[in-house]
Amino acid sequence: VATLILMVNEVSISVLAPEISCTTNTGTITITAEGGTAPYEYSINGGTNYQSRNLFTNINAGNYNIIVRDANGCSAETTVTITQEICCTLTASATAPTIECNQANGTITVTTSNGTAPIQYSINGGTTYQSGNIFNNLAAGSYTITVRDANDCIVTTDVTIAQQLAPNLVITNPAAVCAPATVDITASAITAGSDPNLTLSYWTNANATTSLPNPTAVSAGTYYIKATATNGCETIAAVIVSVTDQPNLVINDPAICAPNTVDLTAAAITAGSEPNLTLTYWSDADATQKLANANAIAASGTYYIKAVSAAGCEIVLPVNVTINAQPNLVVTDPPAVCPPLNVNLTAAAITAGSDAGLTFTYWRDAAASQPLNNANSINAAGTYYIKATNANGCETIQPVTVSVLQGATLRTTDPAPVCSPATVDITLPAITAGSDPNLVLSYWLNENATDALNNPRAVGRTGTYFIRALNADGCQNIQPVRVVINPLPTITIEGPDSLCLGLNTDLIIRFTGQGPWSFTYTDGSQSRTINNVGGNTYRLNVGPNTTTTYTITSVTDRNCTKDVSDENISHQLWITIPIDGVRLPPVFTTANTPTQLQGRNIGPNYNMFNWFPPLGLNRYNILDPIFTYDKRVEYKIEMRSEAGCVTVDTLVVQPVNTTEPGLKPAIYVPTVWTPNGDGRNDRLFPFTINIIELRWFRVFNRWGELVYETSTLGAGWDGIYKGKIQPIDTYTWTAEAVGINGEIFRLTGLAALMR
Repeated sequence: VATLILMVNEVSISVLAPEISCTTNTGTITITAEGGTAPYEYSINGGTNYQSRNLFTNINAGNYNIIVRDANGCSAETTVTITQEICCTLTASATAPTIECNQANGTITVTTSNGTAPIQYSINGGTTYQSGNIFNNLAAGSYTITVRDANDCIVTTDVTIAQQLAPNLVITNPAAVCAPATVDITASAITAGSDPNLTLSYWTNANATTSLPNPTAVSAGTYYIKATATNGCETIAAVIVSVTDQPNLVINDPAICAPNTVDLTAAAITAGSEPNLTLTYWSDADATQKLANANAIAASGTYYIKAVSAAGCEIVLPVNVTINAQPNLVVTDPPAVCPPLNVNLTAAAITAGSDAGLTFTYWRDAAASQPLNNANSINAAGTYYIKATNANGCETIQPVTVSVLQGATLRTTDPAPVCSPATVDITLPAITAGSDPNLVLSYWLNENATDALNNPRAVGRTGTYFIRALNADGCQNIQPVRVVINPLPTITIEGPDSLCLGLNTDLIIRFTGQGPWSFTYTDGSQSRTINNVGGNTYRLNVGPNTTTTYTITSVTDRNCTKDVSDENISHQLWITIPIDGVRLPPVFTTANTPTQLQGRNIGPNYNMFNWFPPLGLNRYNILDPIFTYDKRVEYKIEMRSEAGCVTVDTLVVQPVNTTEPGLKPAIYVPTVWTPNGDGRNDRLFPFTINIIELRWFRVFNRWGELVYETSTLGAGWDGIYKGKIQPIDTYTWTAEAVGINGEIFRLTGLAALMR
């Protein structure tokens, strides 16, 4: 049915055109007009024909153009379609053969008629369709098949797939058992109520593919029984086997020491077991002989505890009781000792006769609660205790009595020190004043009193000696006494043998002994005392004007004084007179030519030299240095004696044949030369200073014969004339030269030839 309302020029229309039933051939159209001006005219063919009635009958299915026109000529127009119901003539039926038991291979075949192809089939209520009319691999049961043709006509049909009946298998799960018990699932009670004549088999899985090897003795778990009927049909059902675990009973074997007993009911025996067990105690493993004294077992052995859980399961386990014997401790009291000796309680003799392998500890009380820290050196009388523990941990405690006799009281006072050669009497009562009376005293060199002192009344050597005191109980006391016999101090004097007049020197005084020291000496005219010398060496400064002997007459150290006036401890100091210095003859030499200089030798005691300035010298601290220089030098030669006397000579060294600005021209000829071929002073020649020309230098022998002549500066005669060595003699020389200032020099002189 379709209804259309259209407003056209104030005219509105609605159309009712119901669907034509499949059992009739025509239908109707009803038009309703509103608005406009009545009367209305109605047309269903687009205005070709109008009628005054708004109902059109005997109308075939199809499309119609509806127009309504009012009295004013206003109109409204619409279209409408009349449909006709299609009548479904489709029919369907289905068949399904019976399937075997335990199978799901059923087939449904659908048969249709009077439908419009193509036909479609559904087995799930029309959710999905298939084109084929056969459904395969179906399980037994009822199905509704839906069939639909091309006109969407749908019909349903019901069909049942029948199946041969499976055997009736009734399973009753067996009652739970206690481990280690097992269950026989082949027992008839397990399948009581099932069909008769079934063949039963036993499996570990629900598909019955893995057989159960021992169905008569299975443990906890789910197993499966397959029942097969005579027609071959079978069914599988699960059977659940419950095995309750044994109680978890933990046994801790006890071990104690006699005379103690063991309480098997103590919680420690079964510590670690599961809670809430009911425990009973037995003499045998089958738990048939009840243990009467489970809380006070006095004998070693094996006993049994049965534990029953809340589930009623039980277990019986052995408990081994060990009661170890007490150690055998034999204690022998040590013999009495005298102070300061002590007793060693750890000595083997104290516990001789006891069990071997015991561990001993030592205590002040019988309960062994106060340890004895000095068990190996007991010096107080009393009762002490020894605890012996064996390898099993068993122990016993025994007393031991220590006896300490009355000791001898010996007090010693060291005697006052004396000076050698005095001796000390250590038998004097003052030495042992304050000691016990009636002691027997003896005197020794060592603290063990094994080496006797032969002369206790006259001890002459510093050292520690020992006095032993013995009382009536036989107890002894050994005390040291220190004897000090101080050695006398010694003194020596030493110093230089001589001293230059006017100087001072130190005399060295040396001491032995213990400082501080004092000493007295004399210089022959008076005595003097020097006090509080801290070191063992003293420097006595003296400066006599004449030779003097210094003599020590006494010396004192911290402890002793010694008179040394008869020991001739003295030192003589000689006074020497200093030698005046002189000006030595000048030395002429060629510039930069090594020339040995010679100082004055004024005696063997003058053995220290110093040339100043040291210019041009190879050494400045010897008597005869080598001069190698090109300038004039005036040397001060300081010569010092062992006595401290100092003499200073002066020596001028003048290089010749040199030009030295500021010096007056001059010529010097040595008075001696030594042509012996040693390279020193081998030629006789004039030394020139600021000379520009040597006109001649001539040498004549004592007969006036000319033996040498030259005009060359620096050339000289070597003492050879006509190829012969000339004799030692005095020769005359003459020279004429011109200075740089034009001055002419004419000189003559004598020179001695020495070999």
